[in-house]
Amino acid sequence: MRNLFHSILVVAFILAGCSTGANAPTAHRASDVQSRMDHVAISVANARASAAFYRAAFGFKELRTPFGDAADVVWLDVGGGIALHVFGGRAATIANEQERHLAFAVADLASVTGFLTARGIAWQSFDGVQGALQTRPDGVHQMFFRDPDGYWVEVNDALKENTR
Repeated sequence: MRNLFHSILVVAFILAGCSTGANAPTAHRASDVQSRMDHVAISVANARASAAFYRAAFGFKELRTPFGDAADVVWLDVGGGIALHVFGGRAATIANEQERHLAFAVADLASVTGFLTARGIAWQSFDGVQGALQTRPDGVHQMFFRDPDGYWVEVNDALKENTR
């Protein structure tokens, strides 16, 4: 028993020394990190064509990129300090799962569904009912569609007054 107690004390002193020494790493907690979402990047066939679609559908403004005009890259301001980086040149197909999607909040879902309908782009509820909205438990309405490159996009009315 005495040896066990001695061993525990030795381990405790070693651990205490490691955690309080001058060169010891400090404890890291998620609450200590200041962060925010910066951007989301997608890979598309043609960055200019895809960016034009997102600008027309949502009114996103184009941002200056560090790559210059020569590269097939467009950055879009989606609001709240967040950007959508659109990289061209993709030839491979993308994942087909609806669970992997971009999501944008708008104040007026009807303007987006009207835009899509006018261009012959089908939209649906998450469970695949064409032309149907669904309501989340928090009262926000949402719908899904595929962009010209096949990415699933959710649009919801979380910006509408009195939805949250």
